[in-house]
Amino acid sequence: MYSRKSKIFGISGISGILAVSIILLTSGCLDTIDIETPASNAESLVIQGKLVLSNPATVEVKISRLFNFTAEGKRPVNAQSVTLFDEDGNSIDLEDNGLGAYQRTLPANDPGFPVDVDRSYGIRIRTFDNRTFESAMEKGSAVPEIEGLNFRIVERELINAAGTTNKVDFLQYSVTTPLRTSEASGNVRLGWEYMHTFKVNDTPISQNVDQKVCYVTENLNVTDISVIDAAALSADRLSDYALYETMTSRVYGEGLYFTLIQESLSETAYEYFSQVAENTGRTGNMFESPPGKVVTNIRNVNDESDEAFGFFYVTQQDTIRQYINPELVGAPPAYCPPPQGLTRENGSCADALCCDCLSVPNSTVQKPAYWTE
Repeated sequence: MYSRKSKIFGISGISGILAVSIILLTSGCLDTIDIETPASNAESLVIQGKLVLSNPATVEVKISRLFNFTAEGKRPVNAQSVTLFDEDGNSIDLEDNGLGAYQRTLPANDPGFPVDVDRSYGIRIRTFDNRTFESAMEKGSAVPEIEGLNFRIVERELINAAGTTNKVDFLQYSVTTPLRTSEASGNVRLGWEYMHTFKVNDTPISQNVDQKVCYVTENLNVTDISVIDAAALSADRLSDYALYETMTSRVYGEGLYFTLIQESLSETAYEYFSQVAENTGRTGNMFESPPGKVVTNIRNVNDESDEAFGFFYVTQQDTIRQYINPELVGAPPAYCPPPQGLTRENGSCADALCCDCLSVPNSTVQKPAYWTE
């Protein structure tokens, strides 16, 4: 059983799955930069942005200062202005949401700023220290509509701390989708993001606090996306293509929805995500090739030596959801109370979600419109 959300717009990918750091996003002319941050660029800016073509369209940009090339090494930075512009010179300012995040919703039929898959767009960032960064122009493409989202139990072997091999059941999610939007079009590069929303009844410590039912959403690939270069494949369809695996846990105890977002990617966006995957997916094996360079389409318009990291891209998305009944995945225990107990020895809360399910990010007591059991 699955439910479909409204079509939006999205990414594209590479042959086979690649885990890709989602630190940023796509576009046209590419500058090449070292993934290792030089000492002189120890506080370079990371600019990541995406225009999702839909009705309405949405654009979001995140800006941070880079201390090292990891999610933990970025600190949000506010800008003087963040602007989206198109190929005809039309522009529109984004709204400041705080903590270096900027976004705006764009009506499809706005004559002052037309939004269409056949047009090219870019972003411009003006900082408080009077620097101006711009992306290359980026053009989106239509995304195929997902046909199905499935899950199954698969057995995997894991080695524990004692060096013993154990067989463990994993939950594997897979997608079935065409790779083109029409008979006349070629295959498009695809990328996928995924998240889950689970139900939880909390167990407050205080008797004066009423118990609540919350719905908590967690991104499952915040720092990486899966991509495939369908443009290089002879097949025009993926059937039951494995995307994501996870062990079952307490989050499945009271029901869970898995959400898959499929995006179309331009060639340059795919190149970016592929290169990040190659660098961030390294294991340290002595036979691996040395770390390479990662492209960016963001530059300082007045100072080429002032390198920025990140990417801006334009995409379309299609979204599909799958409900996971606890009984179908081994009936794991409810999330609350936690196995270690609700309180520590000093009486403090041992699990914030169980003590107050609204205390964690992306949690709500409002049942999602798509939620049916």
